[in-house]
Amino acid sequence: MGRGHSPSDGSLSVRMVQRAALCVALGLVVAGAVWAGERVTHEQAGFSFEVPDGWSAKEPDDDGILSVTAPENAVVLQVWSEKSESLEKAMEELGEELGKQLQDVKIDDETKELEINGVEAVALTGDAKVEGNPIKLLIVICMGEHHPVVFLGMAVPATLDKYNPVVSEMFKTIRRVG
Repeated sequence: MGRGHSPSDGSLSVRMVQRAALCVALGLVVAGAVWAGERVTHEQAGFSFEVPDGWSAKEPDDDGILSVTAPENAVVLQVWSEKSESLEKAMEELGEELGKQLQDVKIDDETKELEINGVEAVALTGDAKVEGNPIKLLIVICMGEHHPVVFLGMAVPATLDKYNPVVSEMFKTIRRVG
C-alpha cells in the first residue's frame, strides 16, 4: 500500500493525493503519537471531528491543511479554513482551486444545504481525475466563526461501498470548538 499503487487496486498513492488538492503525506503523526479513534481538532479552522479507529490524521501543514486518511489510502479527507467570508464565495474559490489541482473536475449540479450540529453547511459531490485516474469527491463547507471551513473528501470509486457509511458518520461528528 505504498506510493506505487494505482487507484485500480483501491488506494490513492501519496503522490496522487498530494496532487489532488494540496494534500500532504498521509500518516498522521502528531508530536510523536499516532491518533486514531479520537477527536481531531483543527484549531485555525475552529472545528473538530472524530477519526474512526484505523484511520490516521496529520496536523495542519504549512498551508493550514489537516489531512485524514482511511486504511490503504482509499479515502482522504482534508480540512482547511477559507479566506472568504461566505459559503457562496468559498464554493466559487474551491471550484477554481480544484480545477488547478485535479483534472476533469465535475461538480454535480445539486447543492444540499444542511446543518451539522447547529452549524450551517452545504454539501456537494462530484468526480475528478488524478493523473488520469478517477476519484469521487464529497465536499462539505461549514460556516466557521469568521470564515468558511472546507472538508474535502476524495475516494477511489471502488472503495465507496466500504467507506461511504464511515465517512457519513464521521461528518456527523463535526463540531465547532471554542
